[in-house]
Amino acid sequence: MPEIHVRESIVIKRKVGDIYRFWRNLENLPRFINHVDSVEDLGGGHNRWTIKTPVGPLSWESKITDDKLNQSIQWRSMPDSSIQNSGSLSLEEKDGGDAAEATVELRYSPPSPHDSILEDKILEVITDTQLTGDLKKLKRIMESETEV
Repeated sequence: MPEIHVRESIVIKRKVGDIYRFWRNLENLPRFINHVDSVEDLGGGHNRWTIKTPVGPLSWESKITDDKLNQSIQWRSMPDSSIQNSGSLSLEEKDGGDAAEATVELRYSPPSPHDSILEDKILEVITDTQLTGDLKKLKRIMESETEV
């Protein structure tokens, strides 16, 4: 099965720095990314991600590969991870700095080229539609909470 690639953007009425800080604390991600059950900080830019799938939880370790304050964050799974993936968040100021466009890009390679059932189940939780919903939830959190 080919790589799964999703990319979505949303404008959030919040300063870039607020969005960056909220996302940079990766343990916040389960608050708005539906299929992410947890992200545990292992130190040194390493994290353990656990996602919910219809066939049970799936975990792997990742490392932050690039981190530009108030601009972008990129991460990639470790080579021995059960699922190979990478992702990024890019932020761009809008409306004179009172808002920001957040663009999220995710890439996943299914865990096994021979496990079509697992591939189909992963596809159920990693789609453009799901990412759009997750970003709308992030927008609601960021625009409604004064302290994030």
